Amino acid sequence: MSAMDCLAQPRTTTTTTTAANRRPSRSRHLAHSLVYLLLGTTIARAQCPWPREVVELNGSCLCAYNLRNELSIQCTSVNFTLLMTVLHQRAASVPLDLLYVNGTRISALNDRTFDGLSVENIQFSSCGIYNISDGAFRGLEDKLKNLNLQDNRISEVPTAALSNLRRLKLLDLSGNLLTNIPKDAFKGLRLSTLKLAENDLVLSEGAFAGLESTLKNLNLKETNQKTIPKAIINLPVLAFLDIAQNEIRSLEKGILRNLHSLTALNLERNILQSLVPEDFTGINDTLSSLSLLNNLITGFPVRAFNTLSELRVSVPELLLASYCVPALVLSLGD
Repeated sequence: MSAMDCLAQPRTTTTTTTAANRRPSRSRHLAHSLVYLLLGTTIARAQCPWPREVVELNGSCLCAYNLRNELSIQCTSVNFTLLMTVLHQRAASVPLDLLYVNGTRISALNDRTFDGLSVENIQFSSCGIYNISDGAFRGLEDKLKNLNLQDNRISEVPTAALSNLRRLKLLDLSGNLLTNIPKDAFKGLRLSTLKLAENDLVLSEGAFAGLESTLKNLNLKETNQKTIPKAIINLPVLAFLDIAQNEIRSLEKGILRNLHSLTALNLERNILQSLVPEDFTGINDTLSSLSLLNNLITGFPVRAFNTLSELRVSVPELLLASYCVPALVLSLGD
């Protein structure tokens, strides 16, 4: 039976043709992020909390309020020292939903950088940050929910600076200079989302210790992994694992066995050559989305999916030439 004959059976197989798997540029990613923030959290442009005469800030920043009457401040290529000075003077009593700074030379976040401010979401990206003092986030212990420090020059997880952020749910350290995630790196945190993509990482087995009951979304894309790291073994509530664009040749037997909540697994752009049913032990009843695009698998791994139901598998079209796989929804890609 040909691939087209197989795809013609509507009760067993549905196809979705995807565009080529191109990695978006970082600037494009930031633009999309900014648009999302503008559309999703704000309803009206507002006067920023400093005089109109402060031309240097007004030319670099956009301010707006969200539905909860919280202020969002988004700045590009801004005088950071001036910005923080003015915020401490004029916005100490103003609840800030978002403080976004991009493309600004900051280098270091010193002690008490945010002390006296009330901020729920911070995104400082492409700012050259390489040093974060232990007391940098003092004053935000019960306020900060999301912290995005992507595309900086951070070389180690600032554990001491982060450990008392009791409400922090999302941490993004993608695109930094991290090389090692030691045991207890995220001690004291209750993260639900952790993004470490685009760092050349060695992960200790206890790298995610303390996150066992909270971590649901883990991004290890392009982190130079040769195997799925043992650090993930004890993450029973993990629902989404992105480990694309690495150098994984095979799945170690039983490596996924404790991931009882895993629903989505992205293995795109690795060097996988084959899969067997035992590779999915432990996630047979939960996995619903699996991407295998751009690997070295030469034949569609039917046996690997015999025990899985309602599974969406993204595979190159050429692998479907000889197989029909009931219960699978197949998404075709290049």
